[in-house]
Amino acid sequence: MCDAASWAPVLQTRLSNAAQLEAVIQIFEGQSADIFRRQIRALLTRPDASVVLHQVRVPTLLMAGEWNSWASPQQHLAMAELIPARPVVQVVSESGHMLMMEKPDAVASHFVRRLHG
Repeated sequence: MCDAASWAPVLQTRLSNAAQLEAVIQIFEGQSADIFRRQIRALLTRPDASVVLHQVRVPTLLMAGEWNSWASPQQHLAMAELIPARPVVQVVSESGHMLMMEKPDAVASHFVRRLHG
């Protein structure tokens, strides 16, 4: 899922500049399987951050992709319960873990709505 072949169609709809698209594809192709394995291992073994969430006292927006299996909407709701500021949890429909790339207009709209609230 993290190779150029998987992301090229998505990127083509977002990057109109051919040189930018080629540069991003080169970044994907430069990633080796070993680097990917190390990144996944780091994600899976990172320490719990619940203590930090209990300290958040500012307006907060948590955003999750509807189809995100790495950080599901349910996990975001659970995180929200730990934050005293009582954050808004926004689920972006028809998106996964890379919701900012998959649905940039929807993500931006949620930010703008919260700012002008």
